[in-house]
Amino acid sequence: MIDVIYDVIIIGAGPAGLSAALYTGRTMLKTLAIENFSSPSQLMLTDFVDNFPSYPEGIKAYKLAKNFRKHAQKFDITIQDGQVIKITTVKKNGQKIWQVHLDNDNTIYNSLSIIIDPGAKAKKLGVKGEKNFIGQGVSYCAICNGAFFKNKNVIVVGGGDTAVQEALFLTKYTAKVCIIHRRNKLRAVKFLQDQVFTNNKISFIWNSIIEKINGKNHIQSVVVKDIKTNEQKIIEADGIFIFIGYMPNTDFVKEQVECDENCWIITDIKMQTNVDGIFAAGDCR
Repeated sequence: MIDVIYDVIIIGAGPAGLSAALYTGRTMLKTLAIENFSSPSQLMLTDFVDNFPSYPEGIKAYKLAKNFRKHAQKFDITIQDGQVIKITTVKKNGQKIWQVHLDNDNTIYNSLSIIIDPGAKAKKLGVKGEKNFIGQGVSYCAICNGAFFKNKNVIVVGGGDTAVQEALFLTKYTAKVCIIHRRNKLRAVKFLQDQVFTNNKISFIWNSIIEKINGKNHIQSVVVKDIKTNEQKIIEADGIFIFIGYMPNTDFVKEQVECDENCWIITDIKMQTNVDGIFAAGDCR
């Protein structure tokens, strides 16, 4: 138990959490930001950011994240590593105090208010072989693992902005990238589509899904099914990168604040949840 009572505890230290910390610290609120390194923000899983104001030439994602952190710490906020497992309340001198429980050594932090910003994690395909080959050819982060596939052939699953961006990134290393998408056209913005359609390293398989991932010690092939004809075929590949959307990291709080059917936290325009004193920001909303 940590006896200090913070004015605000921010759960998550991604862009939204550190932006919040910048404001709370600047207004001299005693602030603790809890960062879970085992669940990095989407920014840290990105290579290059080309659409953030004041960086007309773009900026490497890790540099932008470093700048966020440095700016927030200018106002004397505390950043602590740890994974939050639950939030409870106690009464102290007649005042409601939030208690944030971490998984390391039963650490508990006290606060008058909470801002939830735990981000989101990649969705899984849920097919045979996926779980077995995580780290052996199955990946959800091209920036983390792309360099391991130099001059090899890989598959990207998905058709949104993230899938297309990651496919383009992978062409820096790989021999070929095959995008498999369940629809007959991409959902990514036109700017990204223009790039991906003119890249001679990238090919497409439309109206199709992955049925199975095959291999021994690492991925060797995948079974692809055409959802219109039900025809199946085997595609050889050294790796598969899956970008089919995200799920919020809200398990520790989804029973405590109002969420939608997919566990995204519902807030009003002021980021207030349905529970007084708890706010939410970023990818978990």
